[in-house]
Amino acid sequence: MKRWSHLDENLDRLAVGHGAVATGDLLEANGVGEDLAWLDLALKDIRGHGPMEDLASDDDSGRLLVEALGSGKPLAVVCHATAALLAAKQDDGSSPFAGYRVTGFTNEEEEAVDLASKAPWLVETEVVKLGLKFDKGQPFQPHTVTDRNLYSGQNPASAGPLAAEILKVIK
Repeated sequence: MKRWSHLDENLDRLAVGHGAVATGDLLEANGVGEDLAWLDLALKDIRGHGPMEDLASDDDSGRLLVEALGSGKPLAVVCHATAALLAAKQDDGSSPFAGYRVTGFTNEEEEAVDLASKAPWLVETEVVKLGLKFDKGQPFQPHTVTDRNLYSGQNPASAGPLAAEILKVIK
C-alpha cells in the first residue's frame, strides 16, 4: 500500500538506538497517522538493562502486553526488552507467552560484556523458566524470531531486521 512507503524510506530511523524499534513520537514524525496508534503499544523504545529493573515486574506493562498479544497485532521486543514479557500474567498467574519462541539478549552476550555477574538475573534464564522457548543466534549478530504475532530481536544489531519483518506484516 502506498501509505506505508514513507516507512520503507525511513526504516533505518525506525531501528534507532540500543534495543529500540519505534516510538510514537518517531512514527508521528514520519507522518504516521492515528490509524497506527496501536503501534505505540506494539513497538517500544526500551534500552539496556532498564526493562530488567522495572518493566519485568510492572503490572501495567504486563497488562498492556497481554492486551497487545490478544489483539493479534504485531508485538515486538528487542534485546533486554524481552524482560518485559516477565510481567505479563494470565488470570491463573501463568505467562500468556508460555510455549512461544522468543529471543533476547543471551546469557553468552551478557558474559561477553562482563555484566552477567553484575545482574540480579539474566533475560534468557528467566524467560525459559516461564516456559518460553528461547532461540539464540550467534552473539552480537542480527537474529530475529517470529512466533504468531510476537516478534523478537536478540540484540541491538537485530533492531533493523526486526523492523523490516514488521513492515512486511503491516503493509
